[in-house]
Amino acid sequence: MIKTSNIKKTYHFLDKKINIDFSFINKIFFYDGLNKIFILGDPILNSTINFHSIIDSINSDTLDNQFLKKIDGEFLLIIIKDKSINIVSDRFGSIPLYYSLKNNEFNISTNMLNLFKKLDRKNLRTEKFMEFLYFQRLHGYDTYSNEIKIMPASTQLKYDFKNIQLRKYWFQDFNKDYNYSIDEYAKNLSVAIQNSINKKTSDQKNLNNKYGLFLSGGMDTRTILAAFQDIKPISFTLGFSEKAEYKVAKLLTKKKELEHYFIKLNEDHYERYFNNLIEISSGMYVFDHAIFLGIKEKIKKYVDVTFNGHGFDYMFQGMYVPKSNYKIFGKPTYLNKLRVPAEEFTTDYFENIAYKFKYINPFKYIKDEFKTEVIDKLILEVKNVFNEGKNYGCKTFYDSWDYMISHRISGHYSYPNILSMNDSSHPRTIAFDNDIFDIFLRIPVEYRLNGEILKRTLKYLNKDFANIISANHGMKITSSPLSMTLKTIIRKILSKISDSKKFKHPSASERTWPDRYDYLIKNKYIYTKAKDLISSEHIDIAMPYLDRDLLNKDIKNFLNGDKKGGDFLFRLITINEFLKKGYV
Repeated sequence: MIKTSNIKKTYHFLDKKINIDFSFINKIFFYDGLNKIFILGDPILNSTINFHSIIDSINSDTLDNQFLKKIDGEFLLIIIKDKSINIVSDRFGSIPLYYSLKNNEFNISTNMLNLFKKLDRKNLRTEKFMEFLYFQRLHGYDTYSNEIKIMPASTQLKYDFKNIQLRKYWFQDFNKDYNYSIDEYAKNLSVAIQNSINKKTSDQKNLNNKYGLFLSGGMDTRTILAAFQDIKPISFTLGFSEKAEYKVAKLLTKKKELEHYFIKLNEDHYERYFNNLIEISSGMYVFDHAIFLGIKEKIKKYVDVTFNGHGFDYMFQGMYVPKSNYKIFGKPTYLNKLRVPAEEFTTDYFENIAYKFKYINPFKYIKDEFKTEVIDKLILEVKNVFNEGKNYGCKTFYDSWDYMISHRISGHYSYPNILSMNDSSHPRTIAFDNDIFDIFLRIPVEYRLNGEILKRTLKYLNKDFANIISANHGMKITSSPLSMTLKTIIRKILSKISDSKKFKHPSASERTWPDRYDYLIKNKYIYTKAKDLISSEHIDIAMPYLDRDLLNKDIKNFLNGDKKGGDFLFRLITINEFLKKGYV
């Protein structure tokens, strides 16, 4: 078995051709025997990372549904035989895979842009660019080209040199289990997190791996650090300054007497790695989310494998649980209640999902004669995923909401965090564990509201960690919503009376990700990329239905001081630069 990365191979079968391109993947296991087998990720069997049993099963033709359901963790299997190619994704869709079939060539890649470049005829689906501007992500399994599709989660894809067949081998079970109290769920989740760590470090003895953790000052990675038992991970905190995130993270590692390093990002980080950011995001994600680039030399001398906290926010912190916020004097508080939908699902999702546009609704730039057609197509995209979830077992409004997030996790807007971690190490995601996912699916939505389940889980794992402040709001991380609301009110009063910074809420400059608009205005290179949008022919190609006069007028306003346009400009830059590279 050969361990490698960034594989590009071509296989010929008479007049047929298979092209493989696994870009931006740190470690790939390749078996060059009876069958050609590529294993991406770290499949787990019987609580142990296990490649050999999977290869044996493939070679003996016993890789059936029952066997696939037993495989845990993050993986993507590609099996090339004499008469077919078979691909199997895990139940999270944790490793993105794009595929196209054209003129007897079957192409697969972990990067959308690589396939898009190869298309002689792009055959654009222009409404998908508007979907990206609106949601900063795409739903379902279609891309910007009719020629390129996305591999679904928990699916077997078979191409027999004639047709492509897709078959699900596992379905999410949304049946809620009220037999457990929230405290019992918290205890079960704490055990599942510890077990996930044990499973994902089960290769330590064989490979002598050294493990690291990308640690922030928030809840997710703190909970993971609290769950480590025998193994002592080395922690890394990224940032443009050693302010709130690093200071809080340092308190955590001191409690456990662990090594901890701050990795300072250069002020021109996005400029310096701009081409790589565009390549990795490949038009599917806003480019600045691929922030874990350029740190290889600072990581590889300490660790081989890094862990991250992706997934816990939308699984257990209730990040996207439909909720209504209680306001005081018109100002939002930390007090929320579950929201009962007033409209049908698709309309509710369009109007309320938190990762949609900020401030600037891109629909305003669609010419009137095209507006209904474009919006109807986007509604259909969301409705298709909603209907799929209903067919696969979603029973309630809240189930369907969760399905939109979790039906293909690598499509989530923040996923390039993990993709960019491949640049410096081999990333593993603790939340991508079958038992943890099962808990997420069956836990009552009420327990996830305001992140209550994860707060209690942290208390089980480490009471000291539970009492340390969060870098996000500067208050004890397990504080109740009422307590946080009252403290915020008191802070604001004291801040006005004393004008002291110590009473102010942590600012954007103290977080890992800088404010998009502030960065754009300060960085000439990114500013120029935004200015290029005004005359971009690629934007015209992507979205011929735009009112360019109105769009250009607003772009100029954004560049001249209208801060509301920062998020919108970053999304537009992502599309424009993707197309520049795609049409080369």
